[in-house]
Amino acid sequence: MRKLNRRSAHLPGLGLILALCIGATPRQQIAGGLSGCVTDKAGAVVAGAALSLVRKNGAESRSVTNSQGAYSLAGLAPGGYTLRVEAPGFAPYENDQIEVHAGGRHKLDITLQAAIEGESNPELQRLEPCN
Repeated sequence: MRKLNRRSAHLPGLGLILALCIGATPRQQIAGGLSGCVTDKAGAVVAGAALSLVRKNGAESRSVTNSQGAYSLAGLAPGGYTLRVEAPGFAPYENDQIEVHAGGRHKLDITLQAAIEGESNPELQRLEPCN
């Protein structure tokens, strides 16, 4: 049986750790994110709203708001996007001026308008808006 010295026994593990760290770093540096809260004009949170973020090249990311109206989209490539938000009882929201920057986390709170102005949505919960 061959006897390994201490240094050579640790080299394969050290190489693997170094490769994992180097491989993960560039993606972490270039990816951006978008998060926020979706509410109605009275400030009630809109849970279950469907969000679609479409990059100018057609790549799409999707999310759904949680019970506090919060959403988060991570791992986004830098560039221009169009954000669409839809929820039952509300007019669709669209913003084609979304810019994601490398390494940036952007916050965008969204206020939805009732599908028919003056109509309230009985499914909305009166909760503290997300921060």
